[in-house]
Amino acid sequence: MLETCVSLVDCERILVEKFQKVKFIGEIELSSEDIRTLTNFITTELDRDPRRGLRLLRQRAPATIAAFLVWQGIMEYEEGDYWTLALRAIGLEEPRWQQEFGAAFINFLRRMDLPEFPIEDALRFVTPILLHGGIPQKCLDQFFDHVIMDMVEFNLVTGDEIRDYLYSLREEEKTRV
Repeated sequence: MLETCVSLVDCERILVEKFQKVKFIGEIELSSEDIRTLTNFITTELDRDPRRGLRLLRQRAPATIAAFLVWQGIMEYEEGDYWTLALRAIGLEEPRWQQEFGAAFINFLRRMDLPEFPIEDALRFVTPILLHGGIPQKCLDQFFDHVIMDMVEFNLVTGDEIRDYLYSLREEEKTRV
């Protein structure tokens, strides 16, 4: 989809147009080459001066930031650690960048009128990022084994039954240490 992009502005234009037609950012299919393109453009902007680079990205390429963050979640998230690999992919290590990129993501959702998923006790930035991507690739086996198969085994068929079951899983997850 982004193979014709020769600049960050090109990618931004394409992504904004696509995001206007969806409810979830992850509905826009990006190839591994598209993700590499986004990563390279972001890294180039951050390379000389990360603070200035992020300011420019927030102003000129918020859709690019959002797509990058969601697709990092889709492709790389596992075992409860989102930020380490996402930030490392663009050459950043310090935890302070979590707040900066997370806030940029939420601001983009608001500007595009996309759902923020305000869930009580959820992680402020990671939860909406991951929910916009759906089930991360590295979690699919667990999802099918522990959620879908349980729903089949318990013969859960109505929306209310499924919602109650998923809620109980979430509550159980909160108690894990």
